[in-house]
Amino acid sequence: MSLSELSQLQSAIKILLIEDAETDCVAFTRYLRADPDRRYDLLTAENLNTGMELWRSQSPDVVLLDLHLPDGNGLEFLEFMRTESAGQLTAKVPVIVLSGQGNEQVAVRAMKLGAMDYLVKGDITSASLRKSVEAIIEYHALVKQLDRSQQQKELLSEIALRIRQSLDLPNILQAAVDGLRQLLDCDRAILYEFQPDWSGFVSVESVRLAELSLLHQEIVDPCLASRWHESYLHGRTSFVSDREDPSLKPCYAKMLASFQIRANLVTPILQDQHLWGLLIAHECHHPRTWDTSEIQLVKQLATQVSIAIQQATAYAQLQTELKERREAEAQLQRLNQDLENRVAQRTADLTHYIQEVEDLYNNAPCGYHSLDPQGRYVRVNETELQWLGYSREEMLGKSVAEFLTEESRQAFAQNFQVFLEQGWVKNLEYEMVCKDGSLLPVLLSATSVKDEMGRLLHNRATMIDIRDRKQFEQHLQETNLELARISRLKDEFLANMSHELRTPLTAILGMSDVLQEGIYGELNGKQSQYIKVIHESGKHLLSLINDILDLAKIESGTLELQIASVCVQNLCQHSLSFVKQIAQKKLVELNTIIPADVGDIEVDELRIRQALINLLSNAVKFTPEGGKVTLAVERDRTQRRIEFSVTDTGIGIAAEHLPKLFQSFMQIDSSLNRQYGGTGLGLALIRRIVELHGGEVAVESVLGEGSCFRITLPDDL
Repeated sequence: MSLSELSQLQSAIKILLIEDAETDCVAFTRYLRADPDRRYDLLTAENLNTGMELWRSQSPDVVLLDLHLPDGNGLEFLEFMRTESAGQLTAKVPVIVLSGQGNEQVAVRAMKLGAMDYLVKGDITSASLRKSVEAIIEYHALVKQLDRSQQQKELLSEIALRIRQSLDLPNILQAAVDGLRQLLDCDRAILYEFQPDWSGFVSVESVRLAELSLLHQEIVDPCLASRWHESYLHGRTSFVSDREDPSLKPCYAKMLASFQIRANLVTPILQDQHLWGLLIAHECHHPRTWDTSEIQLVKQLATQVSIAIQQATAYAQLQTELKERREAEAQLQRLNQDLENRVAQRTADLTHYIQEVEDLYNNAPCGYHSLDPQGRYVRVNETELQWLGYSREEMLGKSVAEFLTEESRQAFAQNFQVFLEQGWVKNLEYEMVCKDGSLLPVLLSATSVKDEMGRLLHNRATMIDIRDRKQFEQHLQETNLELARISRLKDEFLANMSHELRTPLTAILGMSDVLQEGIYGELNGKQSQYIKVIHESGKHLLSLINDILDLAKIESGTLELQIASVCVQNLCQHSLSFVKQIAQKKLVELNTIIPADVGDIEVDELRIRQALINLLSNAVKFTPEGGKVTLAVERDRTQRRIEFSVTDTGIGIAAEHLPKLFQSFMQIDSSLNRQYGGTGLGLALIRRIVELHGGEVAVESVLGEGSCFRITLPDDL
């Protein structure tokens, strides 16, 4: 019996005394009020009709009933009470029959009509009367507890069904906290969600009154150690019955008071050995004793929430589904064990409770079965039968191998031997053959059930339907193949088009060179100007085509690096020589910061020089007259890396545009494209060249102040 029921036993007990003899009324009243541990409120009636009216209007806890009354026999009152109590959990009525003389036949009839005790007036003592009353009160407290437990179980099933019917995570979490508050009839239910750094906040709530809301607030316990969450990782449920309990730490009680918490019940929600969050119930205005059945119900609800979260995120986190299923199985096993223990302690009046557990097993959203040591079915639930299309008679006694494909049958034989040796298996994937010939992919986990001698009796196995996951994996594989094919076609198209365009461009550049040299005669001023434009445009277009071709080669994996030892000083000077003339025309100052002992590096000189020239050209292009461009080299032999940086005092880049810089054909501002020119290929090509060398490119920039691009390469010398 819970503490709440024991507390009820200590409160005043309302007793209806139906007795026409005044001396007996006085005696029985004196007997009861002599009890030092109880307080009794007595209602008296001298006849049967008055007693019936008081029964209806006052709802007493116990009735002391004289059989011989002026207006009828007390057995008529028992008939009346039996009719009024129809449909309740028990046929017993809280009546102690009082008789002036012992009559076995009358006593038997009274007990058949539901009376709970039969006392002969002459034998009644203060102790015997109080003992009989206390037995009735305790019995009905137990009945009420069982009735409430039954209602909570049914409500939990409804809540679990609502949760499991949705794949929308916000709806799942809201249904969970609404269900928790409804299940416990508490003031507030919240879901506290953890972040990776163990900070967190109230992400979902359900409150009785709006002023109790804690939504989006962070609840921090100043008393807890830095690793306080580890106990929850092991499934620990904690609770406080009253924050004014002197055994609580003062700082913890103060924290509870700051959030209007008088009593709380905290249950972890776990995901793949990860503490996802906490499911919490609050009583805000009065203490509350959380009994074992309520704690178990909240644990079961937390398990349902955990499973639902896993289903809702299965497409993004398929690996978490396996852990949640194992947790669901473990919770169900603990529930079954708890139900078995409770059934063993109850009387035959609770047999209907066993049926509820059986219904839960049969109608669970997962398949459940048990195999004997030879791998034959000894039990199977309705869910698994419906999935496979067989009747229970067709499966019981048959080996599970008879329902597997040939490939799965071989795997099962090996895995079953492992199970017999270690006593458990998990996350085994098989294909089962349904009665109609279709295949059902499933995921199986099992634990062993042994007798007191350690001999295997049977196993408990959970079967999960993974058809949706298989279809998603197939679709994902097909999508990846299609994307790879499209990417390959794009690379082939760019490579072919680049080769096709280079041939006529080479001819155009060659002919324009010949015409400028005057081999076929002198040109006038206009002609020379036009030929120069043709030549410069052709060179620009050829550079663009070469960039496209290089990108295509890199994307298709056909570009081969020519790695050799290269002098860093020469590499930098050669790169600078390509931009000196343009810098001089714009009055841009070129500087270098290169240590004299920088030495050599192992790279493809042509490609790295191409990357440096591109960065230097961009720096000069986007730096106004009078600005400065600096090429610096820093070598870290301890970290085995070398860094090239190009810094300018140019126009800079806005922070929101930085993520677009290294994308192919991407210009961060169309107005810049018109003013400075460019295709958006240069930086994309730089990044791919550097990544082929095993390095990386980074950029820092302030709008209006300038930019710094860094190339970091591994240094193996």
